[in-house]
Amino acid sequence: MNNLYCYYCGNKHQWHIDLRLLHHVDVELNSIIVRLDQDQTTKVLRAVEKKLDIMLDKSCERTRPIFHCANCNNPDLDTIDSVLENCGNVGCPGCIHCENWIAEDEMKSMCLECIADNDGEVDEEFCCNFCPHYDFGLEEVRQHYAVTLIELIREAGFEP
Repeated sequence: MNNLYCYYCGNKHQWHIDLRLLHHVDVELNSIIVRLDQDQTTKVLRAVEKKLDIMLDKSCERTRPIFHCANCNNPDLDTIDSVLENCGNVGCPGCIHCENWIAEDEMKSMCLECIADNDGEVDEEFCCNFCPHYDFGLEEVRQHYAVTLIELIREAGFEP
């Protein structure tokens, strides 16, 4: 079931599930043995697997959520498939969530074109708010390729 994703920290592998499972308690001479009811546990885990999307939606609405990220304890989890579908629907050029980065030369050509169109008068705020290629700008893509806006402005022939 390695299918959950934490938007906050990017964790894809570990989470906590708060479930109530039936336990059997056996009292022996000098000890107590606590064990899970195997049949009920199997049924519950199958139900979780089949209805994961519904449970995730209901988990966020509850005062005590069912799912938590094991890394940051964030209760706002989603499935990886939903994250990738969302990125695909909005034309994401690449982000920490989907990690489907556009090519570096493609990113550079888009940024250089925008810088030239605006006579070099661009800054981080401009890129984030007015990027003609993507609603949230290409900052994450630039960071992924370790390319700064100042370098791009200079490459376009302008002084920052």
